[in-house]
Amino acid sequence: MHCTRWAWVTDLDPTWVLHTRSYRETSLMVDVFGLHTGRYRVIAKGAKRGKRNQRAVLQPFRGLLVSTRGRGDLRALGAVEDSGAAYPLAGERLACGLYLNELLMALLPACEPASDVFAQYSHTVSSVAGCETASASAPALRAFELTLLQGIGLAPDFRVVGASGEAVVEEGLYSVDAHGIGHAVSGSVGLTVSGRVLLALSKHDFLTEAPGQRLVLAALLQGPLGGRTLRSRELLAQFRDLASRPGPLRADGDTGEHPTDRRRRHCD
Repeated sequence: MHCTRWAWVTDLDPTWVLHTRSYRETSLMVDVFGLHTGRYRVIAKGAKRGKRNQRAVLQPFRGLLVSTRGRGDLRALGAVEDSGAAYPLAGERLACGLYLNELLMALLPACEPASDVFAQYSHTVSSVAGCETASASAPALRAFELTLLQGIGLAPDFRVVGASGEAVVEEGLYSVDAHGIGHAVSGSVGLTVSGRVLLALSKHDFLTEAPGQRLVLAALLQGPLGGRTLRSRELLAQFRDLASRPGPLRADGDTGEHPTDRRRRHCD
């Protein structure tokens, strides 16, 4: 039986952990994203001790097979098996992975399967793990942002102007905000981009006009995020600040407390 809001026991479902934190003395509360079950939350009873020590397995960026018991978006964890996919992200790559997870937790409706988003998430985590820097992972991040917007029904048709239905042309200038695409007018406030940017997005060409694409997708995400601050963006800024700041290393090769350490303290 696959998970719906009314399912009681689910079969093993390919699943990613999005966030884990302590729940009472011996348990964990875990936000997960399943292929057939969508995004929901489970209680892993006794996961921190005894024979059911599942804490090492229930970590972000590790593919699992998970079954659950219960109804709705808060369920009890059943069986857990390792699917073999594990990506120990660190540095800027960790910040990028946390960005993906924050977007899913903020925007994806609970308990609604989203197979396209799941497939793109799996591909993006793998791509980010193989990149040396956040810049190198940018095309994968843009692909995920667009797929997520399409999955929640908020991606416009980048080939046409929303209000008029006119075709977007490469040499044209267009305004973009959370409501969609319009003609840019003199003195307009907000983001203005060329038609080349929009048409590249329509073709899923994430290398052409890449800086403009990042701004367009950020503008479209701004509305559903509702002004929410993503902590992963702050973490990435901290990494970049450390990388640009020269300074002597300590004897252990460290310059001080790493942003990842601060982030991990907040995860419990």
